[in-house]
Amino acid sequence: MLNIESIEEFRWWVMHKEEMREAEIGHACRSFCYMISAASTFDSAWAQECRGIVFNEFGQVNGRPLHKFFNVNERPASAVDNLDWCKVVRVMDKRDGSMIHTVDTPDGMLLKSKKTFESEVAIAATKWAMQREEYVQFFDLCKKLNRTAIFEWTAPDARIV
Repeated sequence: MLNIESIEEFRWWVMHKEEMREAEIGHACRSFCYMISAASTFDSAWAQECRGIVFNEFGQVNGRPLHKFFNVNERPASAVDNLDWCKVVRVMDKRDGSMIHTVDTPDGMLLKSKKTFESEVAIAATKWAMQREEYVQFFDLCKKLNRTAIFEWTAPDARIV
């Protein structure tokens, strides 16, 4: 796992790639996302972090979703024959949803999709989670531990195309 020290360092490693975008997303936050996925888009660990990583107004990471990863057989490195199956603990069915993650903001802990706090899935996930005390407590614990909670939001009205 990369040790990302600052937004300036992160910019240096990724902003030469035309498919990456930095955006002001509100709540004193900036986020980095890939816009298209070409063969060379994720050619470094730094580029793989451009999946919605968020920095606060001080240039520090304050929301770090899962880096870009690849399905089995999608790339040579993830080919069945190249995987170390001795390290596999569990194999599960893949449910296709939207990755949602927490971001510690000046306005409190918020939930964000890859690009925004304002997407339909981010709003729905926030509404659902904030009505459940156990989730609110978990988000408070994440904030105290400086951690990002990551979820896959699946719902009948949140279809992924």
